[in-house]
Amino acid sequence: MKKILCATDYSSNSITALKYAHGISKNLGAKLVVTHIFDYPTILLTDVEEPFTDLEADAYREHNAKLKKFCAKHLGANLGERNVIMEAVEDKSVVNGIV
Repeated sequence: MKKILCATDYSSNSITALKYAHGISKNLGAKLVVTHIFDYPTILLTDVEEPFTDLEADAYREHNAKLKKFCAKHLGANLGERNVIMEAVEDKSVVNGIV
């Protein structure tokens, strides 16, 4: 096995799943890919004077930072050295985002 995928919603159950997936990845020498699927709200107002050009980029930065903080809190520092890859993905469907 080369990679193990662990999707998280930051719940207490996902903390247990993250630690379990990390243990398995260490034992097998596999990379651990931790992902969080999010959907940012769309703006439906037509009277917006200035568009929010960085809304998507800001959402990615915010969610990636939250994911890294979550992983560091529960797995410790130096995650890159432990073969842990973290990625937040935007999608309206959690299933499609994971796939």
